[in-house]
Amino acid sequence: KELKSYAKTEFKAKSSELFESLKAFVIANSATMERWLKLFSLGIITQEEITWLMKGKKDLLEMELLKLSGISLVEAEKARDAVLEIIIKSALSLI
Repeated sequence: KELKSYAKTEFKAKSSELFESLKAFVIANSATMERWLKLFSLGIITQEEITWLMKGKKDLLEMELLKLSGISLVEAEKARDAVLEIIIKSALSLI
C-alpha cells in the first residue's frame, strides 16, 4: 500500500508501471532481506555485513528505477531510498 501511494505521488505519469515494477522487486527480494535482518538481530552477521548486503540491493533497485522510469539520477536515488525505507520498516515489523 505504501509503495503504491509513493509511486502515485512521485511519478504520476508512470505510476502504475512503476508500482508494478517496485512491487515485483519487493516480492523478489523481501524474503532475502528479512532473512538478513533476522540474522543481524540474532548476532549472526555484523552491522558491516548487513550494510554491505543492503547496499547491493540498493544499487540494484536504483538501476531498475533508472531503466524503467527514465528519471534523473537524483530522482532515482530519492525513490530508491524511499522504497528501501518502506521495505526495511515492513521487514522489521515482522521480527
